[in-house]
Amino acid sequence: MRKVLLVIILTLSLVGESKYDNHQILYTNIIGSATIITWGVFNWDYGKRSMHTSSEGWFGKDTKNGGADKLGHFYTTFAFSHYFAYLYQGFGYTQHEASKQGAISSLLLNSVMEVGDAFSTYGFSYEDFLINALGSYLGYYLLMHPSVNEKLDIRLEYKPTKRITQGDSYDIFTDYNGMKFVAVLKFDGFEMGRNNFLKYFEFHTGYYTREKQNGIQRHPYLGIGINLSHLLRPISKKASKFFNYYQMPYSYISH
Repeated sequence: MRKVLLVIILTLSLVGESKYDNHQILYTNIIGSATIITWGVFNWDYGKRSMHTSSEGWFGKDTKNGGADKLGHFYTTFAFSHYFAYLYQGFGYTQHEASKQGAISSLLLNSVMEVGDAFSTYGFSYEDFLINALGSYLGYYLLMHPSVNEKLDIRLEYKPTKRITQGDSYDIFTDYNGMKFVAVLKFDGFEMGRNNFLKYFEFHTGYYTREKQNGIQRHPYLGIGINLSHLLRPISKKASKFFNYYQMPYSYISH
């Protein structure tokens, strides 16, 4: 645990290694950390246990969520690295600096969450920490390689389950029964598909789990979908960018 805390402290110190005035980034990270800790105290039992670790495994059928929680961490750190990068560009940072700081902020805030878990019933998960680092790095990599970024999306599909829609206090952030995680290759990002009908389509490879009476069922799948971000780009750039991160249900066929 001491090694993990040292990594987090070093990560936070990187926020200051810039030619820019980093007060805005520092305040963003402080507010984000405070929000996570507050939510964790009221919803994730932060502070109810002494510091401890737990090994959750990866994608095995004998794990609690069949790996959906790991992809949830991966998606969250990936998406937040991009969110913070766009936010920091609005603060006046260059794309390179904003992308770097965005990835650091995403990893930092999710590491705060992991440390909070160490004092809850969950326990600190090294698997979660590693997948968080991978998601943050991929977010940075794609922003720094636009030719790859225009071809590849990482998306989340979510439909609230009955536990949510019927007003249960079940945590929406861990409602894995309603989630699907998908990596998407967009044909309009390739030269062969930019000027023909292929630009309206995309290839999906996804994964989801469903909790049944006999345990967790794991479902990898392949699919072909409609490229909504391309369709909406002439109408609204913001709306089209949203669909780079969110997978609209029923807009694809899968097997």
